[in-house]
Amino acid sequence: MTDDQREVVVYHSTDNEDVVLRSSERVARNLILNTSPSEVSELLETVRKIVLKIIENPDEEKYRKLRKNSKLLSNKILSKAGGRELMGWLGFESKDEIEPKIELRKLPNEKERLEAAIMWINSYKPRDKDAELSIRLPNGTSIRAGFSKHETIRDVLNYVERFHAPSLTGNIILSISRPLRKFESDDDLNLSLAQAALLPRAALLAIHADTQIRLSAAEQAAEEARRQALKEQAQARREQDEKERKLRQDKLNRKRDLIQQRADALRHFSSDREDKNERTEREKQRRLHSLHQQQFEEEEAEAKLLSYHQHNSQQDQDDLFSS
Repeated sequence: MTDDQREVVVYHSTDNEDVVLRSSERVARNLILNTSPSEVSELLETVRKIVLKIIENPDEEKYRKLRKNSKLLSNKILSKAGGRELMGWLGFESKDEIEPKIELRKLPNEKERLEAAIMWINSYKPRDKDAELSIRLPNGTSIRAGFSKHETIRDVLNYVERFHAPSLTGNIILSISRPLRKFESDDDLNLSLAQAALLPRAALLAIHADTQIRLSAAEQAAEEARRQALKEQAQARREQDEKERKLRQDKLNRKRDLIQQRADALRHFSSDREDKNERTEREKQRRLHSLHQQQFEEEEAEAKLLSYHQHNSQQDQDDLFSS
C-alpha cells in the first residue's frame, strides 16, 4: 500500500481512553523520521491552524472535513512522516465519498482534547533519532518509528505492544532475519540498539515466540556464506590485532633499550667526570702542598742566613772591641 493509498485511522483501544495521551508517543516517533526540522515545523504549524479553526468554530462542519487532494493537506501533512498519525491522533478518519476526505469524528470532551493537542504541538521538541526501524507485525502490516541509540530492544517491544496491541495475540518477540536472531532473553531485551547493531536503519519482525523463521535453500546458503565471511573477518582482525600488538611491543622494547643506553651513557659520563674531578683535586692539593713546602724551606733558609749574618756581625764587634 502506497502512502497515497493509506487511510487516516483514529488510534484508540477503548471508548473511554484518551486518544491524545495514548498516541502522542507514536506521533513523536514518526515525526522524527522527517529529514528536515523545517518540514516538521511546517507540518505542526499547519495542523495547529486547522485545530484552532475547529476550536474557534465548533459548529462549522466545513472546518471538520478536509479534502485529501488539496495541496495544503497533501503536501504539508499527509505526505510527511507522522502526518497521518498526527491527524489520526486528533480524531480524523478517512471518508469514502465522491471526493475523498478526512473528517474529525465527534468524540467526548472534544474541546479539551483539541486544546490539549494544541499544547502538545506548541511544546513539541524532537527526540534523538539514531535508529530508523521498520517493524513487520504478525498481520503483515509494517510500521516505522525512530529511536535513540541508547534505547533498548525492550523499549521497542513495549512500543509495539502498546500501540499495536489489537493486531497482536499471544507472546510476541522481536527478531531479525539478517543475521537470523531472536531477541528473547532478558540479556537480549536489555541490549541497546547500538549494541544490537541496529543503527542507523534496520528491519525487525514482531513474531510469536514459537514461530520458526525459515529460510530458503538459497537464503540458507547466503546466510552460511555470510557467517563464514564474518568468521574469516574476525580471524583476520585478530591476526591483524596480534601483528599490531607485536609491532607496538617491539617499538616499546626499542624505546626502553634506547632509554637504558642513554641512562648508562649518562652514568658513565658522570662517573668519568667525577674521576677526573677527583684527580684534578688531588693534583691541586699536591701542588698546593708542594708550594707550601717550598715556601717553608725558603723561609727556613732565610732565617738561617739571617742568623749567620747576625752571628758574624757580633763576632766582628767582639773582635773590634777586644783589640
